[in-house]
Amino acid sequence: MPNRFLHDGFFVALSHAERSLYFFLTLAGDRNGVSYYHYDRICSALEMTPDDYVTVRNSLIDKDLIAFDGSRFQVLSLPDAPVHTQAKPLVDHAGFEEHDPATIRRLIRTAARPVIANLKIRGLLDLVDQVCERRGVTREELCGRSQTRSVARARHELWYLMIEHPERYYSHNEIGRLFERDHTTVMGGVRAHRRREAGRQLNAAR
Repeated sequence: MPNRFLHDGFFVALSHAERSLYFFLTLAGDRNGVSYYHYDRICSALEMTPDDYVTVRNSLIDKDLIAFDGSRFQVLSLPDAPVHTQAKPLVDHAGFEEHDPATIRRLIRTAARPVIANLKIRGLLDLVDQVCERRGVTREELCGRSQTRSVARARHELWYLMIEHPERYYSHNEIGRLFERDHTTVMGGVRAHRRREAGRQLNAAR
């Protein structure tokens, strides 16, 4: 880490949580500053909640210190001077929906309720809970609109298990209606899960 980080004011411009995440990513990165840590491992290592992690990560991005493409982090070269950002007050419904963690959690739960209710009617919640426990996600995440990799892969596994259900056949169209998705999305998710399982079995056989 260059001396400029301390002497040019970058250190004092960051909060304690921002410094913790920045130092973590600096240590985790390769010679190009690139790392692939998932958010749950970062939160565990830094003893940080997911809400705080998202806030801190986005702040470091706004300050031109890191880049993130959804799966990869990169620690960037230091800008000419520290970037001081000031959070805009949340004054309208759209702002709260986009930036307020409590509102976001409530929206996730609300969006998932109809899906969970439909799965309960069909006696599928036990299957949902099995996938949730195996994958470390919640019902609301699995049945909601979250697109994080861990949740998406858990959802793909659930769709695959529904297609292969031993007692009743569920079509891609029916699963799509249950999850409020297009049937082509379900087809793509099932194919992705089958590819991952085939790759895992191939690696295990080597």
